[in-house]
Amino acid sequence: MTKRQDGEKTKERILNVAMTLFAAKGFRDTTIADIVKGCGNVNAALVNYYFTDKKSLYRYGCRLIYQQALEAYPLLGNAPADATPEERLKAVIFASLSRNADKDNLVNAIIHQEISAPTGYLQDLCEELVDEMIQLLRGCLRDCLGAAVPEREKDLLAYSILGMLLVPIRKILTWGNFEMTPFTLAERQEHVWSITAAALRDLNARWS
Repeated sequence: MTKRQDGEKTKERILNVAMTLFAAKGFRDTTIADIVKGCGNVNAALVNYYFTDKKSLYRYGCRLIYQQALEAYPLLGNAPADATPEERLKAVIFASLSRNADKDNLVNAIIHQEISAPTGYLQDLCEELVDEMIQLLRGCLRDCLGAAVPEREKDLLAYSILGMLLVPIRKILTWGNFEMTPFTLAERQEHVWSITAAALRDLNARWS
């Protein structure tokens, strides 16, 4: 193995260990010493060498793991090219819920940590993610709803759907641990879609 390859593996190991710790303990309670120990006592100077500091490591890692989550569950879901507007919207909703329910998606746990102990370091990322999703939902709804339905009604529904997609899939117990909700992914998908489909029918009927 070349020195460069060895360095890349070390960088990847530092990143993986750090993100796992950030997800479990939060940014503030995770120290460089914790990361070093988790990596098998790698040289502490390498953390700063590869990532400058803990904050930069945190921000870089969160963006990376979110992109990895999108690769596994694309924003547009798996709707076929000839899907109807409603089928495309359903695919978007199902993909978002699947992404959030994936236990290997550390973004979820990190966001929970940010909710309970905000650092402010992910504010720009969170705003980008929310804006990206709301714009996608708006586009889908414009295709699903007739031109007679006011834009404000479409936007209200977009934000309502977003709220259902962002509801935490875990609850914080009194002793600080996380427990999955009692609902299966399939139950949540069908529930959110049934509410959305009913809203589409109601708006089209009211403004037809």
